[in-house]
Amino acid sequence: MSSAEEEEHLKGTELNGSNVKKILEDFQIWLDKAHFEVVDRAKSEMLQRCDDPGLAEASQPLLIAFGFYNQMHSRRRTYSVLRILPSYTAPLENPTGSADLIPIRIIEGTPTVSGQALIPARSVHITKGVRVSSALDLLVVVTH
Repeated sequence: MSSAEEEEHLKGTELNGSNVKKILEDFQIWLDKAHFEVVDRAKSEMLQRCDDPGLAEASQPLLIAFGFYNQMHSRRRTYSVLRILPSYTAPLENPTGSADLIPIRIIEGTPTVSGQALIPARSVHITKGVRVSSALDLLVVVTH
């Protein structure tokens, strides 16, 4: 890992603006009704991924607010929403690049990424594998 990547690891970016709270609230309401599937039953049922067909439309305002929407095709980015349930710590890594973690909703406790608190409306950039403690809904934007 280069020194530039090391400096970027766990770097946070606060999302500001008058409509940020409303965008998060609207997405949270949508997630209440969204369909989630277990990522890997052999490992744990405590990590779920949103596989709802309405995800692209529902997440668009948030992706725009964080500046990721226009980069989805041009910079080979993809995204998903993970639900990490209570009492589970999820290992996350992107072997092909970096990722941005955006907490959407805190379900319980004080979720962390490698010991750093995860706060809604604040993205955390990762350049290597991390462990995310529960419990929250988390938008993960991956760069390939």
